[in-house]
Amino acid sequence: MTHALALQAIAVGLDVVDAEFARGVDVICLGEMGIGNTTAASAIVAALTTSPVVDVTGRGTGIDEAAWQHKVEIIEQALRVNRPDRHDALDVLAKVGGLEIAALVGVILGGAARRLPVIVDGFITTAAALVPVALCPAAQAT
Repeated sequence: MTHALALQAIAVGLDVVDAEFARGVDVICLGEMGIGNTTAASAIVAALTTSPVVDVTGRGTGIDEAAWQHKVEIIEQALRVNRPDRHDALDVLAKVGGLEIAALVGVILGGAARRLPVIVDGFITTAAALVPVALCPAAQAT
């Protein structure tokens, strides 16, 4: 996706937090299904942490060895082709993330801006949490 589209998706997440904060929410809990977007999450984690793709890629819905090897190869190819700048989390998000992950980034940033605790449960939400921490280190839990 383009950087502009990534920012639009982040804004969606920010808007959700604003609306829920106005309704009195005092904690944000994020989770996910992990069907199809573990690939993008693995690419984000590999790019931002410089971890080998093979080390950050799971089997998702229980794929066999051949399918997992293919998944690893696809992620490695996506990183080679798109060349995300690991020092620019927005670039990583735009080049190998997805709209749903970008919206999660917005929710996490919105929670941090409102000083709300944000609890993440799952690999995709954890991968999404790496982006706001890279963009705004003050968003990280202490």
